[in-house]
Amino acid sequence: MVTIDLTRLVRKEEIKARVQQEQTEPGQEQAQEPGQAVRKFRTARELFAAPQRLQWLVKDWIEAGTCSALLGEPGAGKTFAALRLAACIATGTAFHEGVPVMQGPVAIVEGEGQASAIRRLLALDLHFEGSLSESGNLHLCGTPLKVDDPDTLDAVLGELAQINPVLVVLDTLNRTSTGDENSTGDMTAYVRALDTIREKMGAAVLLLHHPSKADPHELRGSSALKGALDSVAMVQKRTGKLALIQTKNRSGDLAKPCLFSFDPVLMPSEWAPEGEGVHHEAVLVPTSPEEQEGPEMDEKEGKLLVLIEGLLAANRDRLREGGHDPKGARLTTKEVVDASPLGRSRTFALLKALERDEHIVRKNGFIELKQEVKQSMDSPLD
Repeated sequence: MVTIDLTRLVRKEEIKARVQQEQTEPGQEQAQEPGQAVRKFRTARELFAAPQRLQWLVKDWIEAGTCSALLGEPGAGKTFAALRLAACIATGTAFHEGVPVMQGPVAIVEGEGQASAIRRLLALDLHFEGSLSESGNLHLCGTPLKVDDPDTLDAVLGELAQINPVLVVLDTLNRTSTGDENSTGDMTAYVRALDTIREKMGAAVLLLHHPSKADPHELRGSSALKGALDSVAMVQKRTGKLALIQTKNRSGDLAKPCLFSFDPVLMPSEWAPEGEGVHHEAVLVPTSPEEQEGPEMDEKEGKLLVLIEGLLAANRDRLREGGHDPKGARLTTKEVVDASPLGRSRTFALLKALERDEHIVRKNGFIELKQEVKQSMDSPLD
């Protein structure tokens, strides 16, 4: 016997109706009477007649039916975070302590490493004791579909209509777009495709992308994409852990950062590499406050540490492109202060706090990350 969750279906229809209303283009409204000019504006009374209730897909992080982005450098762990998020929504499992989700189908367009994504999803299913596969709610496409191509988009929408997802994950922008991320015109077309998915499906869209080298808190590429996003979060590596920090949220205050650890899951023997009898895959597991090591960072300290990591990564890239050893990359205090959006005095105060809490080392005008953080940055996680 199949049980239908009428509550979820009603919520889904409410979300779809709201998104379609938001996406109505000027001139598409129905005239009140034959021959009457189409109204472009509505009164406050008319606007308030249709309640726009706040419905969280992921509490405090992603509002249902909106467009979000998850940022991270290559190897930072953003795919790990996205797969956990997808698995939690598919199974109705809390994403983190105090962060419940709306359960429903999830569609993932995995453009970077289908085989590794499948292994990680199996590890999540084992971690969730089989509830992911039993739910039937997770759907993966291993082809990097170009959703801004009209023919491809039509085909995608046709299949998504059968899935009826509450979330569509696109990993990554580069693998799901035909255009140039720095082109306003190309990104406007890409945003239009994302809006079409939201409008037709009533689903939220989560886009995985890389941060700007100049400012790790911002997306790389055209501002046309940045302005279209309702929420943005970034992945930050810490010693043996992964932190998720929100930098934009149109639906409310910024969410409290979430900290995760990597736990190994023993895979079935038939999934082990040839000649090896034992193989483990890592999954993200929420870390409780008592398990956190060292002082907890506040939001601004975390953002500044991400900025430092991004600047160091950019310096390493420049050395590598010049044929030099990237391990020789150095970062001056002046570079950090000049790049920080927090102001000179506030930045210096936060640098002192990061040094006090042993996240960075400052010496002779240079800033370095603690050695264990450096080592973790060399480990590929995506």
